[in-house]
Amino acid sequence: MKKFAFALLVMIGLASCTKEEGNKGVLKQDQPTTENMEKALIPGANTYTYRGLEGVRAKVIFENTEKANTVTIQANNNRFQLDKKSESKGEVQYERAGIKAVAKGDSLIVEQNGNVIPLAWDN
Repeated sequence: MKKFAFALLVMIGLASCTKEEGNKGVLKQDQPTTENMEKALIPGANTYTYRGLEGVRAKVIFENTEKANTVTIQANNNRFQLDKKSESKGEVQYERAGIKAVAKGDSLIVEQNGNVIPLAWDN
């Protein structure tokens, strides 16, 4: 599972590092919005599309049920699931097997082994 998740992060990271300009709008939003908080906290399983800096799409499923509070990220034929660890100050934090993700505003920031992969909600 670790190799699988790492492969996903490396592929998204490599794709997002090839362009010098990148999608500047992904990281500009510093203030949390209630819109994404609602996505991350809506009861049931809710699916959204997010994009990496170079347009790589990721399917993100926020699951909030009595049995599970997780986020599942699927991209480039890879999939990994993270458990909800905390929520505070306009952000929800997830973690499993050394992989972390933070849902804040319209972004989902994924981190593994020092690699940071910003994803933006694709409306």
